[in-house]
Amino acid sequence: MAIPKQAAAAAAKADAMIKGANETPEEKAAREAEEAQAAEVARLAEEEAAAAAAEAEEAARLAEEEAAAKKAAAAAGSDYESQYRTLQGKYDAEVPVLYRQIAELQVKLAEITAAHKTAAAPTPAPTPTEPASLVYLRKEMPEFEDAVKYMIKRTVTGLLNEKMGDVTTKVGNLENTVVENAGTAFFKYMDDNVKNWRTINDMPDFMGWLKEADRRSGRSKYDLIQEAFTSLDGPRVSTFFADFIEEEAAKKKSKKPGMEKFAAPDAGGPVDSNVGKAEITITRADITKFYNDVAKGIYKGDPESMKKRETEINAAIAAGKVA
Repeated sequence: MAIPKQAAAAAAKADAMIKGANETPEEKAAREAEEAQAAEVARLAEEEAAAAAAEAEEAARLAEEEAAAKKAAAAAGSDYESQYRTLQGKYDAEVPVLYRQIAELQVKLAEITAAHKTAAAPTPAPTPTEPASLVYLRKEMPEFEDAVKYMIKRTVTGLLNEKMGDVTTKVGNLENTVVENAGTAFFKYMDDNVKNWRTINDMPDFMGWLKEADRRSGRSKYDLIQEAFTSLDGPRVSTFFADFIEEEAAKKKSKKPGMEKFAAPDAGGPVDSNVGKAEITITRADITKFYNDVAKGIYKGDPESMKKRETEINAAIAAGKVA
């Protein structure tokens, strides 16, 4: 049977008193030293036991915290998956709406810019209200906001690039159409107002004449007519043909007196048989003005007057009556 600690301590104390009564001073000192050493050993043992108990308690606490953390992580992982599915659904539903809103805002911005183009202080475009889905995303799942913005930006940029490509193609086609229409109008004007210009254009004498310097500007006639042709300026090009016809007529008259009695060469149609009797003197400025007036449509409602004036010009050219 185990002896209680108090009884054991009392017995040890009594035994010590008995020994103390019969021991010498040297024995007493040795005993006291042993007792002190035993007490120190006991104290150290108690401290080690206390430390071991504390370590065990701390280990238990850490184990409990680790288990709780693992449990929380597992729960969080499941929650993130649920949030992702929710976000994906909202993305699929909201992105088309965002595309439409961006397109509407671009149209409104273009209208505002056009309306305030000349204003000193144009009114800024109104700031659009953010969709509720973006507000929720920024508040509840900020870690996904940048990713969604990137996807939207990439998608919208691709759509804009595609649209801009279509616009560029349409503008190019429109430019080609405008140039083609302008070219058609130019050749129609030349055919209507300088009947034999195509024949003259192939004549070596005309090409040699174009190499001469223009008496007004000092520049080559060829360069001047090329500039007018590049600009598809029918009235301006026609003046070169009119000048050439006039000068050729004057040369023929000076070489062969009396030629005014004969019909003029083809200069746009039949010439009056009385052309040799023409007494009208027409200036180069009159000829240029006539063809410019035709181009402007001044004779559009009066073809008789246009035909009469053109006959007078042709007759004057043939008769050498151009001043």
